[in-house]
Amino acid sequence: MIGQKLIKILQTLDPAAFRRLGDAFASPYFTSSPLLLKLYAILKKEYPDFDATRLDKEHVFKALYPGKPFNDGALRVLVREFSKITEDFLVFESLKNDEIARHKVLTKWYGAHNLYAEFEKSTQTLLAKMEQQPYRDVEYFGKAAGLYASYFFHQSTEKYTLEDQVLTQLMESVDRSYILLKMRLASEMKNRERILSKQYEIPLLNEVLVAGAAGLLQDNVPFALYRLLLSLYETEENPEAFQSLKDLLFQQIGALRPFDQSMLLTQLINYVVRQLNKGNVGFNKDLFELYQLALAHKLVLSNGKIEAGVYQNIVSAGCREKAFAWTELFVEEYAPFLEADIRQDCKTMALAMVRFNQSNYDQAIQLINEHSFFNLLIQMNTRVILAKAWFEKFVQDLEFYDLLVSQLDANEKFIRRNKVVSEPKKEENLNFFLAVKLVAGLFTEKKTASYIRSRLEKNLEANQRMISRDWLQLKIDQYEAKQSGV
Repeated sequence: MIGQKLIKILQTLDPAAFRRLGDAFASPYFTSSPLLLKLYAILKKEYPDFDATRLDKEHVFKALYPGKPFNDGALRVLVREFSKITEDFLVFESLKNDEIARHKVLTKWYGAHNLYAEFEKSTQTLLAKMEQQPYRDVEYFGKAAGLYASYFFHQSTEKYTLEDQVLTQLMESVDRSYILLKMRLASEMKNRERILSKQYEIPLLNEVLVAGAAGLLQDNVPFALYRLLLSLYETEENPEAFQSLKDLLFQQIGALRPFDQSMLLTQLINYVVRQLNKGNVGFNKDLFELYQLALAHKLVLSNGKIEAGVYQNIVSAGCREKAFAWTELFVEEYAPFLEADIRQDCKTMALAMVRFNQSNYDQAIQLINEHSFFNLLIQMNTRVILAKAWFEKFVQDLEFYDLLVSQLDANEKFIRRNKVVSEPKKEENLNFFLAVKLVAGLFTEKKTASYIRSRLEKNLEANQRMISRDWLQLKIDQYEAKQSGV
């Protein structure tokens, strides 16, 4: 197949942009080669799927050079030239759709060609346009610093005068950009420290925080948000900082670009998840609300796709808050944004989670049993839901004990035979199935809850990795309440 990199680029273009690309190849400004326009016509017939068989090198060469023997070198040169013009077109399109970027390039050109009056006026106009934007962040101050620097250091700008406002604004913009960038990077490093076994040295961070708070960024929204985020990393048990950060983010998210929106929300979600993993269930509502905020600002999609893990996490958060109608709507609305090869697997699992959390155990079991799962990791996760559903039916009616054990034995064999999933993942799932079987057996023997907890702790003390530990503890607590007649 010709030019795989080129094909990937062409597949990103929507139909209107692809048509405009054709106009570029028809324009003498871009090229005067009829062969390039002919190649565009060949590719146009295959857009957007670009069938590999019909774009075979020899097939394309024959269409371009009828009657001539195949010449791979000549075809490569033509494809390379086509790719270069396509990239030029993409740059042109980007500048055309970004008024400030286009204006900045033009301003730079004026300055480089000694059109000082035009350069000065264009710089002031560009600064005024930036001032109208709502953002006062790393990018804003960085671009402002670049404009002030090019203006102040231009050979025609009068420098030795008491009117040094431009120089002062340049220094302040540099400082503000540096402070905000330092805080953004520091928060990412602190976030990585919680995920990876790695520690970072962050020099000058305290000085940056003091300088920002002292006046340079006293009322700046990104500064306030990142300052609160960093205080969360200093002391994980800091409910006041968390609530202040969450409230301010909800109030001011519109004053942030998507990059900062996503970074702050992601790290706040990670913090909430850590709290939930510690057993702080009061954070369930916070997690649900943060995901709702991310959805409202279209932050869960990356290049038009949603990650399977994010999709399932949002479903879990909705189920924990018993927002079942909302969750089902999300499942249907966002399923098309999943990768095609796992879409139906993820959707089926999500719906099974909803049914399970609605206590519709038979429906959850039916959904899972009627679907043939392609992805092994998703299949493993659905087996957990299946085991829980059968356990809930067993708790309601002990006659389901044999069916539950049969399901757990099948799951155990599936785990042990699986060669694809990582060992830690296999271990935590296997321990769960074995623990459920142990607890179910002790339930049938009518052992006391304290005895069951003791046996469970003894069985797990050699290896503590196990998923859904809280759920199983809750089942034991409910068993104890029932035994006590509460």
